[in-house]
Amino acid sequence: MDIEVVIAEDAIQKTKVAEVEDIIMAQDTKVDMVKDKISTLQVMVEITEEDIDQRWH
Repeated sequence: MDIEVVIAEDAIQKTKVAEVEDIIMAQDTKVDMVKDKISTLQVMVEITEEDIDQRWH
């Protein structure tokens, strides 16, 4: 095998690793977004519970 071919294949592998890391980071961002939505929903639920309490008392 030629040295140049090996270098090219190594570069392709590194690019693939970088792409996978980008995908993982995108997944992390999505997870963070979901966590934000969940905490927003929890706040909404708490507000709704307070409204219900006030209406019954």
